Amino acid sequence: MCYYFYQGPEPEFTLTADDLVESKTAQRTSRQCRNLLSLVEAQEQHKAGLLKLLPALTTGQLGKLKKVLSSGIRAASQVIFGSETHLAEWLNEDEDQDAVAGEKAELRKQVEGLLQDAEQQLQNMQQHVQVLCERSSKSSFLKNIAAAVGDGMPFHAAEDAFVSLLHHLSPTPEKLPSASELREKLSVHHSASLLPNQAPAEPPIVTISGIPDERSGGVVNGKVDARLMYQQVDSEDEDKTELKLVWRYEVEMNNNWYEASVAVDDLQVVHVVDWASDAPSSRTRELAEITKSHKGGKQKPLPAPSHPKPFSYGVFPWGINDPEMGNQTTERAPWDVVASPAGWHSFSDKSNTFIKSGVKGMKTGLKTAFGNFSVPEGQDGTLSLVDAQGKNRSAETWTMFETTGGNNVFAHEDWEGQSNWLHNWRPMNSSMMFDYEYGEYDGLRPKEYIDMAVTQLFYTTNMYHDLLYRLGFDEVSGNFQMDNFGKGGRGGDAVIANAQDAYDSASNNANFMTPPDGQQGRMRMYIWNTHSPYRDGDVEAGIVIHELTHGTSTRLTGGPMNSGCLGFGEAGGMGEGWGDFFATVIRQVTEHANYNKDHSKEVYSMGAWAANTPKGIRNYRYSTNDTVNPSTYKTLDRPGYWGVHAIGEVWAEFLFVMEELLIAEHGFSKTLFPPVDPTKPNDYYRGGNETVATFANGKPKPRIPKHGNTLALQLVVDGMKLQPCRPS
Repeated sequence: MCYYFYQGPEPEFTLTADDLVESKTAQRTSRQCRNLLSLVEAQEQHKAGLLKLLPALTTGQLGKLKKVLSSGIRAASQVIFGSETHLAEWLNEDEDQDAVAGEKAELRKQVEGLLQDAEQQLQNMQQHVQVLCERSSKSSFLKNIAAAVGDGMPFHAAEDAFVSLLHHLSPTPEKLPSASELREKLSVHHSASLLPNQAPAEPPIVTISGIPDERSGGVVNGKVDARLMYQQVDSEDEDKTELKLVWRYEVEMNNNWYEASVAVDDLQVVHVVDWASDAPSSRTRELAEITKSHKGGKQKPLPAPSHPKPFSYGVFPWGINDPEMGNQTTERAPWDVVASPAGWHSFSDKSNTFIKSGVKGMKTGLKTAFGNFSVPEGQDGTLSLVDAQGKNRSAETWTMFETTGGNNVFAHEDWEGQSNWLHNWRPMNSSMMFDYEYGEYDGLRPKEYIDMAVTQLFYTTNMYHDLLYRLGFDEVSGNFQMDNFGKGGRGGDAVIANAQDAYDSASNNANFMTPPDGQQGRMRMYIWNTHSPYRDGDVEAGIVIHELTHGTSTRLTGGPMNSGCLGFGEAGGMGEGWGDFFATVIRQVTEHANYNKDHSKEVYSMGAWAANTPKGIRNYRYSTNDTVNPSTYKTLDRPGYWGVHAIGEVWAEFLFVMEELLIAEHGFSKTLFPPVDPTKPNDYYRGGNETVATFANGKPKPRIPKHGNTLALQLVVDGMKLQPCRPS
């Protein structure tokens, strides 16, 4: 997600000439950059105007305003920061007198509080715009940098350029030491390896350490990787671009993960992308009312059956979107043996990057991927363990986790909301039976059924991994696995999945941070304070699937080593839309039959259970009925549709209509998973009983799914692979 991109009507305010002529950098400022700076200045004035309007607003208008502000600054941006005309039209359109119960004065107080929250987010956005647009060249901080490293240097070292960058990215720059003090603390070392890099053209890594940690305004773990690269930037002629030599950094912070480039000659920041993609946020004061409790008192598993079977999970099964759509069942060894040939809990010892870390429940040096357990009945993944060179990997020694961790994901609680994860609490069971009761029915708070929530998150993430693997998001394509079984890609990057993240300080959200292949993606799931007792986003599969799809679309678009292709604009909106589309298609597996009498009445919401509202967290529910969802491409011209989530709603509706048309033509499949052996007779592919055609080299040709829903999914995944960076 990028905070600095604006797509929509031209702002009403323009910069003065004095703002743009002070330096060579300003002369290089692009047309888009001027619009951004102009927009930010306009936003501050419109927010002040909105505060003046509050006393005159009706109860219904205040309630409407509270709703949109509670959805976060991105959803509310056009309301708060649009023109006065747009604001008036929005307030008077479909005014809902019953939007929020309560006295008018109390509502006004709540709206004022939400606007104060928005103020900090506005400042962050303004900071990022200034960094991108290089107005920071006028700041005293950059002058101090120049004094610290020497004005006459034509080439600044990686650590010098990073000192310049950190001041702009830090959420608390006032905690940082001065430029010269910070520079003295840094140390640099260059990476070296016995074998050549997997990608020979990739620049070597420089690691900078000694950086203040996130508590002191710095970065996670106090170190950052940098590469010397060329970056395409706008030239002085706005219609042209030029290559600039830069230091490219990967900066992980507590709530953001930036890819940023700093020019080596003048220390200007020329590129910033945040790899974190999130849902519309509402981190309000209401969460402060939660009673804080200490760790401990985790759930006990349900009584074991008379004939216990390992690798069992008590979950809402695949296709059940949320607790209102179905019941918990016990799923045994549900993995796809092609996608997860060693199951969900194991990978080879040589792929274990923390083998000596003492993680609870981790067993190493095992002779088989399943430890002392027999291979689950009907599942023999031995053939799938043959790597790309024909070597059988099944003879290696293995690591197995008797917890909710393994090759594709590590799921755990993160109540403190910190970046540490390896030793966080996970349910552990040496019998490999993870069966815990869901407690909301009994009035329990999410903390009181944490083991069930973590197990559900582990299950949903693994099922998603396996399905997307079968559709083409495999090792070479940059998927998330610790062990790639010698089939290409980098490995070492299972998803870090945080359940009930920041329990006492965040709510009503979810996000996914997607670094390039070989670095672990991080998903944060939050509780939702929209219901009593509070609800856990980990239990709504659609939210989890939406976030995981950010990882898929980011890795597939532009290649697995490029995580900056879906950061903003229509491209960013498409990234949001794919998440909703995948969530909808997967829940259809169980809900499509509910509409057998008339499939034109199929309606699906996004986040409705967690948000405790039938409409969900989008403007419209997904439907082929124009009266339910009137979205068209022209909808993007309306006020409020410049943000990526609003754009994504329109894109997801397009994809849903496309899928429904294919279903009407080709029928519906009750399973989205292809057969384990597609060469055998099946009902999944067209010509499923025919011999598979092959290329001249003997490799089988891709087969075409037979049914509308499976065909739609395959087309979307293939499209992600083929499209360029920053698609539209």
